[in-house]
Amino acid sequence: MEELMELIGRFISGNDISISAANKIEVLLADNFVDDETLQDFSITLSMYRPGGGDLLYDYDYVRSKMILIEKYMQNKYKLR
Repeated sequence: MEELMELIGRFISGNDISISAANKIEVLLADNFVDDETLQDFSITLSMYRPGGGDLLYDYDYVRSKMILIEKYMQNKYKLR
């Protein structure tokens, strides 16, 4: 889970806001937290991410705001840092 938290941190800080990074986070969440509805829902949000947004897509600012909440959620529920 260290890789996941590093990817999340880099995304939030703006160091890596690529679609590739979002896809990696999406897959790690979907594969490792199958029974966590909150994280599964967020992985769906990530699947609709594009840095600049677009029709029916989420932009960086929106996803970043949600990811900050997800990071805190994971730190509290799973004690991940």
